[in-house]
Amino acid sequence: MRHSPFLALLVGAAFLLRIAFAATQPTAPVYQERSGDESRYLKLGYDLISGRSYAETGLSNAPLYPLSVGLILRPFLLPQSAAERATLHVSEVLPPATLRNADLPIHLIRGWGALLGAALVWIIYRGAQRLSGDERAATVAALAVAIGPAFIREAAVIGTETMYLTLLAGGVVAAMEAQDGRGAAWSGLCFGLATLTRMPPLLLPPLWVLLWWVQSRRRRSVLRVKAFRTSLALLSSFGAVLAIWALYALLAWGRPMLVSDTSIGAVALRGALGRVTHWEIDRQTEELTGAVPSAESALPYETAFWEVFRQDPFGYLVRRAEALWGAALQPHGTLYFSGPSLKAMLADWWQEGRSAREFREIMRAPGFGGKALLWAFHLVALAGGLLGAGLLQLRGRQGAGLTIVVLALLYTYGLHFWLDANARYLFPNEPLWWMLAGAGLVWIGEQVAASGGR
Repeated sequence: MRHSPFLALLVGAAFLLRIAFAATQPTAPVYQERSGDESRYLKLGYDLISGRSYAETGLSNAPLYPLSVGLILRPFLLPQSAAERATLHVSEVLPPATLRNADLPIHLIRGWGALLGAALVWIIYRGAQRLSGDERAATVAALAVAIGPAFIREAAVIGTETMYLTLLAGGVVAAMEAQDGRGAAWSGLCFGLATLTRMPPLLLPPLWVLLWWVQSRRRRSVLRVKAFRTSLALLSSFGAVLAIWALYALLAWGRPMLVSDTSIGAVALRGALGRVTHWEIDRQTEELTGAVPSAESALPYETAFWEVFRQDPFGYLVRRAEALWGAALQPHGTLYFSGPSLKAMLADWWQEGRSAREFREIMRAPGFGGKALLWAFHLVALAGGLLGAGLLQLRGRQGAGLTIVVLALLYTYGLHFWLDANARYLFPNEPLWWMLAGAGLVWIGEQVAASGGR
């Protein structure tokens, strides 16, 4: 595959942008409980590499990202006794005093995020070029991911987003390029690692296999054999990754664990109840079922979910459709900016006269610039992606590549129709939308150029 001479520049620029932004972020708040997910992943990383047992409590998060955080922390840990480690294991946060240098490991973790973010740019370029056969479309898609504010900010956050986006996109692009067993094995590896970062991709590899088999039934026997080999390679590498982790959990903690002990029923129940707190989920589960969920049994969550669904199935479906629609349109990252909701302000402005003075007031609101930029990138990705998919279909370049990307998008939306849906959970679709949008934006540029030359 021929690459644009600008690709290396784009990847390098993406890395530098992420490093530069990360350098502006303070390190001290990461060690404080109010930092939320950042302090939790830091503490979980320490727990995983320091021998904490999850035999009784269960592991509530997928392990790969916190494990990478723990491996970065490890060289900086001061010597500790068994009693000190046991005390830290029950602590909510990791005290900075446990490290030789509290700042440097945070910078290294963020540097790891910047490296993953730069890799995502390269992956999106390959995927867009594979889809369109056009270096211009691939360059546009890679540029959007390289300079996209949401992608830059997430690379500096100690959280799963950037690793998950990179591995998921890598699995999708490798599946598009799976012309032989080796390519399929790479796809399975990426999907396995993505699943150990977040659980949602668990069913994607079986869907690829089903797709390949449906397509191969209409073809010659030699292609059916090839589909079998490709499917076997993908499922074998995917299964091997999950099996290694499951075996480790069984040997280390004496409990079987496919990915983590997170209950799918609890996530689905949270969506059904309307994004309530974990405590409210447990309270309503006990009210609906008379049972208290625990690390050993998440059955009460599933029972409570089906009880909520049974009471008003049509209302449930309407609520989930509305939640998914709102989450799909909402860009990820606006919560990082202060000030009122931009969407709410614009809705009020539209209903109350739409005066120029009031619009200028909106533009002066705190966080307006950052939020507006996030909205612009997100809406262009969606509109350009829909246009690009249509153009690729009309041009006869649909093939397996377009089918795989569309299937991945629909899978994520369909999964979060039943589970909890918000902009963060749907953010992994953003790079795939840009992969499609490259072709759409290049076509718009051609039309504008042609009309200008008349």
